Amino acid sequence: ISDNKTNRDVVIVFMTNIEGMGSYIYQIIVVITLFFSAQVNQLLGQDTTLIELFFLTDKNTLSLNEQEKLSKYLKTFEAKSLGEVRITAYCDDRGSYDHNMHLSERRAHYIKDLLEGSNIEEDIVTKLEGKGELEIDSSKPNIAQQRTSNRRASIVFYFLEDESPVNTSFSDDLKVGDKILLENILFVGGRRQLLPESFPALESLAATLQEFSKYQFVIQGHVCCSPPNIDGADQETGLNNLSLVRSKVIYDYLIDNGISASRLTYEGLKGDYPTGNGDKFDRRVELKISAIH
Repeated sequence: ISDNKTNRDVVIVFMTNIEGMGSYIYQIIVVITLFFSAQVNQLLGQDTTLIELFFLTDKNTLSLNEQEKLSKYLKTFEAKSLGEVRITAYCDDRGSYDHNMHLSERRAHYIKDLLEGSNIEEDIVTKLEGKGELEIDSSKPNIAQQRTSNRRASIVFYFLEDESPVNTSFSDDLKVGDKILLENILFVGGRRQLLPESFPALESLAATLQEFSKYQFVIQGHVCCSPPNIDGADQETGLNNLSLVRSKVIYDYLIDNGISASRLTYEGLKGDYPTGNGDKFDRRVELKISAIH
């Protein structure tokens, strides 16, 4: 089960240009097709991530919100080595064939320029293609929604195998802002329950925090399979706050096992920071050092 499995449709708000009007309005778009894109990471493999970015009508640059979505993802590469990027861009069906082909190509090159501006080397981009317009399904009533989904660029990030082990050790020279990656503290998909293998690791973590008592921490919860800025649904309550609930589970465990509440806070980071190692390892918590005494 995925962390974002719910019994209702997932919706995201996108900005859409309405022809003949001088302003933009917001439309709520049911993202059935976009929901698929959030699953592609699993289909493509453990070391591959798909990001989709959406354009306004007849524009070849992104809104600030879409730029921020890309920027936030590009900040998650600390433990990975990027080997290859493939960019494909599309248009909706309005406008001539030639116009839409050229527009999709400009969109692809624009995304490439954004990546290069974020220090991704040019030779890493192995595919750069504008595919022109995507046809709508006229038998369905959601024509505007289809067009919004079709005005997009798809970016596939391929990561090299990381041969270095994940650093999960504590030491006396850690700094504020450093993160501790916790191996084997993982959760059942869609739920707050820990996997059985997590309990020995939790016991070890509590003992380690007792030893390194000078550190204060933020416990950061994560989910898999969710689009950026969307949390997973807690199957027990139906609320979309699963990453927060998971961090609270670890918070409560540590307090119950002798760690002072004054040393701990917790937060949920939704699905914004995938590891690139598959869904199982995205259902996790991490520790971030918030203060040292």
